[in-house]
Amino acid sequence: MNKRLAHTGKKADKILRITPLGGLGEIGKNMTVYETRRDIIIVDVGLKFPDSTMLGVDFVIPDISYLRNKKRQIRGIFITHGHEDHKGGIPYVLSELGNPPIYATRLTQGLISVNLKEHQLLDKAVLKIIKPKQEIPLGDFTIEPFAVNHSIPDSVGLAIRTPLGTVIHTGDFKFDFTPPDMKLADTGQLAKYGDDGTLLLMSDSTNAELPGYTLSESKIADSIDRIFSKTKSRVIVASFATNLNRIQQIIQASHDHGRKVCINGRSMVNNVNIAIELGYLKLPSKDILVAPTQISGIPDHKLTIISTGSQGEAYSVLVRMSQGAHRQIKIKKGDTIIISADAIPGNEEHVYRTINELYKLGASVIHGNDMDVHVSGHARQEEHKLMLSLVRPKYFMPGHGERRHLVAHADMAQGLGIKEDNIFILENGNTLEITERDVTIHNGKEAGYVLVDGSGVGDIGNVVLKDRQVMSEAGIFLIVVTIKKGTATVIGTPEVVSRGFVYVKESKELIKEAKQLVIDTVRKFNRQLTTPDPVLIRGEIRTKLKDFLYEKTERNPMILPVVIEIE
Repeated sequence: MNKRLAHTGKKADKILRITPLGGLGEIGKNMTVYETRRDIIIVDVGLKFPDSTMLGVDFVIPDISYLRNKKRQIRGIFITHGHEDHKGGIPYVLSELGNPPIYATRLTQGLISVNLKEHQLLDKAVLKIIKPKQEIPLGDFTIEPFAVNHSIPDSVGLAIRTPLGTVIHTGDFKFDFTPPDMKLADTGQLAKYGDDGTLLLMSDSTNAELPGYTLSESKIADSIDRIFSKTKSRVIVASFATNLNRIQQIIQASHDHGRKVCINGRSMVNNVNIAIELGYLKLPSKDILVAPTQISGIPDHKLTIISTGSQGEAYSVLVRMSQGAHRQIKIKKGDTIIISADAIPGNEEHVYRTINELYKLGASVIHGNDMDVHVSGHARQEEHKLMLSLVRPKYFMPGHGERRHLVAHADMAQGLGIKEDNIFILENGNTLEITERDVTIHNGKEAGYVLVDGSGVGDIGNVVLKDRQVMSEAGIFLIVVTIKKGTATVIGTPEVVSRGFVYVKESKELIKEAKQLVIDTVRKFNRQLTTPDPVLIRGEIRTKLKDFLYEKTERNPMILPVVIEIE
């Protein structure tokens, strides 16, 4: 596995390069580049949540440096489904990629439009709706979508026909034989690809470690119905804003038990409105939905609230409710709260903190495996085996997952008869190059990530993150000293500001010694024959204070010396 095959050195006529820029070794920010000598297509442009070290960061998008000098070759972007980890990065990279056309199914395109509209890019975007079994020729490629099951309607995988053969890119999938919309994955089409010959399969690996089959989404309906039948209080359900199958089932259960439904959270409201408009979400009655401003007059046992915040995201509706900061919804004792999603790796701390706060307010919280309130949209091992058996690829590359998921998936493929030398585990930024003679992995520069913080994209890097981490762990020690211009004569007494390091009023001796150290340090520059340089003075103050403060406290705060020159 992951073995570099011998390269002849002779230039091949036909060539296919596959370069993942996100989604490998991680959960989220999926993005894969398919490339011939003349043409490029991109599959998915996602984002992911920041980890605990990315303080203050809103989310993370792929680094597209690999494509900056190849914009003229890009023929299109294909989005497999409407989840943010597959389409959320589009507004941040579309213009940098030369604004290529975006291909997606009808619902996915509607959800993409919401993102683009928020960023005032909708008028500039070229959106093309695709359907399963439709053939889309783009240069050296012909792309054919095929239907798959996932936790959002209108999900597809892609059969990508290339000069060297057909690549199957599954996107996120599972095999659900009783889906809520009764639209099945196209196993017949997958078998046909296998019969015709599949060059390579790139397949979702998220649940590759888990045995058996993933439960059907329809199982959730039974659990939700049982909860509603036993609950005489408000029901608040937190879910992903794009999990429209789940939202549909909650709305239907609410109707069956005589409840009105309040959708709360901007992204969820926008997605629900688009889904209703396009016919993917059906309301059992015209008046079932109510606005947040209307809920005060509705009895608790007649109200369901569906909100964002299943991942404990800062400023999401559920988190604001848990903190008592939501303007219209206050958690009451007896409220039943359902967190209908698994915590994405890295988000566990945020999720459990939110749950604890909800318990403190007197709510009853149902989460995790409690009463089957969530099922995954990703295949487990037996479904992966079915996909591999249907498609029967010559080469296999596990996709979308942490390293442990990719390895488990690769082991599974080898167990089904795919040669070890034909299985490739890549990292983001590596390129799998296929020619008529051989296959090679090019270990190019690893694709990093771009951080989005507020309206800033990519202006936060490792240095800034390190500074934030230092401030969060050890605080800031700021000292202001005034000197006479052209000399190193100290005027007055230095001023100290400490935040997150020591409380000034309770550390008078430490502060006094620090001030004297600064005065003594500055005075040393008076002995210089040339005019003292404030930059050098600041550097010397920082060095002396760092050693002094660590000796006294065994902590390393961020030290910010300020030198002011006056006439």
